[in-house]
Amino acid sequence: MRKNTIIISLVLLATMLAIASPVSAQTAINIAVQPYETTPSAVGQEFTIDINLTGVTGVQTISAWGISLRFDPGILIFTNAASGGFLAPGGAVQPMTIGNHTAVGWLSLGELINGEGSVTANGTLAKVTFKVLGGGRCVLQLYDTNLLDADLQPIQHTDSNGAFVYNFVTLAPQSGTAAFVIQGFGFGQSANIKSVLWNDTEMVLPLITCDGRGNFVVLAASPTTGPAGNYNVYVLDSAGNHKNATFTLVSITGPQGPEGPTGPQGITGPTGEQGPAGTASMEYTWLALILSIVAIIIAVYGFMRKK
Repeated sequence: MRKNTIIISLVLLATMLAIASPVSAQTAINIAVQPYETTPSAVGQEFTIDINLTGVTGVQTISAWGISLRFDPGILIFTNAASGGFLAPGGAVQPMTIGNHTAVGWLSLGELINGEGSVTANGTLAKVTFKVLGGGRCVLQLYDTNLLDADLQPIQHTDSNGAFVYNFVTLAPQSGTAAFVIQGFGFGQSANIKSVLWNDTEMVLPLITCDGRGNFVVLAASPTTGPAGNYNVYVLDSAGNHKNATFTLVSITGPQGPEGPTGPQGITGPTGEQGPAGTASMEYTWLALILSIVAIIIAVYGFMRKK
């Protein structure tokens, strides 16, 4: 009885594995945005992402595909799409259809092999180019994706989204004596700003919470009045994103002005008090003594001559 139970269990397990294997093989097929995260360096820059297909096995045939891609039209604008050439080995391919709805933030792409051809491979379905309109972050979201086999039957698969992140800080003005506006882009979506430093000094600011794009704006003032020079403004959010910018502090004291003209003569001041009587110097005392002696000698000499 126990042996029969073991056999039945093994049969059930094998049956379950047989049923599960095709599903696992199908769900391993994946349509993904590559690279996963795009980080540009300037507004106006263009970048291209790939829509890649992976996980296709040797028994799976593909004759058509279609995808829709959602993005933030306040940050990105769709400029171009090109076929990745994925279906070309399977036969003549109809021109790729492009549905451009960039004003509302989405687009659709698709290709189909004419006739009965198909492809069994992994590769790039399409290349999509965007232009950067501003800072922030958004998901490059795949949805309504479709794969059809050689019999035009749907193929099970999964999707992997991408992300766009343009993270930086600006100051306005960039130089001055005290107040300025800090504007951050591409920090954590709905994250709190954890710290804002003026060099190594924590700035006293109200609670700052980023919006859905990871952006914020706040009025700040320098915690010091000098010395004049460049100061680093460092911003850190609760998600660990951080950026910095430079503010040039201008001295409040201006340069020395030219010397003014001489003013008019002031009025004569009052007469001061009489000072104490002075004493004769030693030179004048000796001179008076010598003159006295000379006078006595002359007088004696005159008296002696009269005799």
